[in-house]
Amino acid sequence: MTRLNYIAVVAMLEADRPTPKQWQALLSMFRDAGQNEETTDVPVQVTSVPEPKEEPRKSVPELLTRAQAAEYLGTTVGTLSTWACTRAVEVPFVKIGRNVRYRRRDLDAWLESQVVQGS
Repeated sequence: MTRLNYIAVVAMLEADRPTPKQWQALLSMFRDAGQNEETTDVPVQVTSVPEPKEEPRKSVPELLTRAQAAEYLGTTVGTLSTWACTRAVEVPFVKIGRNVRYRRRDLDAWLESQVVQGS
């Protein structure tokens, strides 16, 4: 591995966290470079692939399905369906044709309105 290739690999590692497959490819490249002494001017010893960290929580889309909204609110799909049908609890939703969607900002506002002040 030439010095230029080594610098490119380091730059790639600093720019973005490689996936496990990319780590395997890098390991293979480093091991191959270590076996070919003529082209290696940077000693490299890679012994293991780091464990993948927990994936960051994916951002919540603006329009949520009933199942996504139920998960977001910590309730069940059936409960949200009952609330929408009976209007027993006024959780705002949007009808798109026959589909029901919940806007995240509406759910956040509704949650804020449900805060009970202690006495």
